[in-house]
Amino acid sequence: MAPCPIHDQEADDAALLGLRFAGGGLGQVQSVGYRNGAAGYVMDLVCEQATLRIDMDRGTMLGRDTAWTDLPGSFEPNWMHAALVREWSAMRDAIADDKPVPVDGAYGRKIIAIIEAAFASNETRREHEIADAP
Repeated sequence: MAPCPIHDQEADDAALLGLRFAGGGLGQVQSVGYRNGAAGYVMDLVCEQATLRIDMDRGTMLGRDTAWTDLPGSFEPNWMHAALVREWSAMRDAIADDKPVPVDGAYGRKIIAIIEAAFASNETRREHEIADAP
């Protein structure tokens, strides 16, 4: 990773990943960073019939017909702490009570395959198919 031309931190400030799904759909993942600003945890899922905006500090909104509608019950105060508690509780239950973990190793391997394909695509400037992807 080369130093960013805007500041001396060795970090990418912007990344864009194009996706082509087996069923023919297209997707895009975008990440924009900053050196000095305010943190925001927001994700937009732009779909054919509507857009979902998942804002961890506000809740989830549905965008349709040029308007945003808040989805009731979608906001979780202190969400990062609550997620960590759920993660560790699930691990405890898996160890103590032999319960299945919510996210298994197979899913983790798929995520790693996506990341490796993204890096390979950046190097070759070509699409890289992910083997055994559902």
